Amino acid sequence: MNLDGFPHAMKTRSAFTLVELLVVICILAVLAALGLPAMRSALARANSAKCQSNLRQIGVAMNGYLNEHEQIYPSAMGKNGESTPWMWRLLPYTSMSANSMGFAPLPRAAGIFLCPEFRPPGREVAYGLNASMDPSYSFPTWNFRALNVPGPSTFLVVEMAVNSELFSPASNGDVSRRHPQKSANFLFVDGHVENITDEVPRTDPRWFRQ
Repeated sequence: MNLDGFPHAMKTRSAFTLVELLVVICILAVLAALGLPAMRSALARANSAKCQSNLRQIGVAMNGYLNEHEQIYPSAMGKNGESTPWMWRLLPYTSMSANSMGFAPLPRAAGIFLCPEFRPPGREVAYGLNASMDPSYSFPTWNFRALNVPGPSTFLVVEMAVNSELFSPASNGDVSRRHPQKSANFLFVDGHVENITDEVPRTDPRWFRQ
């Protein structure tokens, strides 16, 4: 096809010069760097919300367990010769499969029992049962029945990174604060979840330490 009659601009192809290409790459790199903190912050907030959702589902599972066990909380590590931690005993009251977690080589915790911000190096656990709720502890007699807890503002499950099944502020100190503003999520005995930024001392009545 003869292009002699076409304008010169239509016969040539425009292209980026090397300098222009480098400028575009630099601009994209700057924009990505500016947006990265915002993306990380949004991801952290989303993970905190997912963690809160996990704890609410754990609260629902715990309520199902209580309804079938005379309102007595599960022991953290089992009692009377049992060796089934509280998380595994809640499995029938979740949508998780019966073999989703357990003794090695199965994961110790999975599904709703994993905080998305927690990357354990071993078999550490993301959520711990408040030691004051554990019937295997030798506290004064409140019978470890849900109806005997003095009020809804009592911790039930808290965030931690401990190679254990329960959390005791006397032994473990502060909870794990892996969410924005160094906060942690707490599940209360009435099933509601709160995100708390302030350190919770061992003397706080919400531990229900008798």
